[in-house]
Amino acid sequence: MIQFEKERFLNVARWDLAVNRRFYRNFVQAMTLAMVTPLLLYIMYTLLRSANGTPVFWAFADSYYGYYSSFIFWMPVCCLNYLLHNLRNKRDRMAELTLPASNVERFVWHVVVAVVAPVVVYFCLLAGVEVLQMLAWVLFAPESEPASLLMLFPEYCRRMQVLAIEGDIHELALLLFAFMNMACFASTFALGNAFKYRHNMVYTLLFHIGVCLCLICSGMLFAWVAVGLTGENGAYVFGFGAYRLDMFIRTHEYLFLFFVVLLQLIFICVVWWWTYRLYCRAQITTRRNP
Repeated sequence: MIQFEKERFLNVARWDLAVNRRFYRNFVQAMTLAMVTPLLLYIMYTLLRSANGTPVFWAFADSYYGYYSSFIFWMPVCCLNYLLHNLRNKRDRMAELTLPASNVERFVWHVVVAVVAPVVVYFCLLAGVEVLQMLAWVLFAPESEPASLLMLFPEYCRRMQVLAIEGDIHELALLLFAFMNMACFASTFALGNAFKYRHNMVYTLLFHIGVCLCLICSGMLFAWVAVGLTGENGAYVFGFGAYRLDMFIRTHEYLFLFFVVLLQLIFICVVWWWTYRLYCRAQITTRRNP
């Protein structure tokens, strides 16, 4: 059997959009509400100030570009958390697993819906909000200087402090590091959904909290053991080693970033490979997903 065929893939897409249209419609409505509500509230605030005789300065883009930029970080987490929403109960699993299509075709469609489609919806809604806020600026505060949400995104990205190191690192390198961090974090929710089809966000968040606690405790234990083994000058030796590591990172910033991004890329590949393998082994009823 051919693993990927365009016609079968399109049939899977048509079937999914027909069966789960209510789910996708609710997602688009929630996104629209989340993106339009701040603009409506700001317009009401502007009208109230204008009615009181207070000078009105239209500063919607300057005030809310951080809010709209934050969608880039939390939207992938929410969407990948529902990567395999078709498997949430026995009936849906039976319908999904008996489709006349290969695992690759079905899984690729889920990735398109969870990764590509939300990005398209986001930028379409952002363009709509941009047009509406420019129209509101013309109607309510034409004397103010206009500001574009899309033009303020690069400024927001420049202000991000993604590394606690000093040095002249190019902005694109920092953005790449931030994107890879976000991709690593969001990918774990796809893996969590492959393990547990329902309430998986709670389990994934608990997993992240447990990993953070283990790393903190391991670091404290390592420091205590290192200081204890080196004798009376242990604190000095440990501090000097940490200082040398910090100096190495500051001196070889791009080399350090290269190895970190490489490890992140390997981690993402492993996580998605594992997610796909779990999807291929999905069954109607299992102990994890009764």
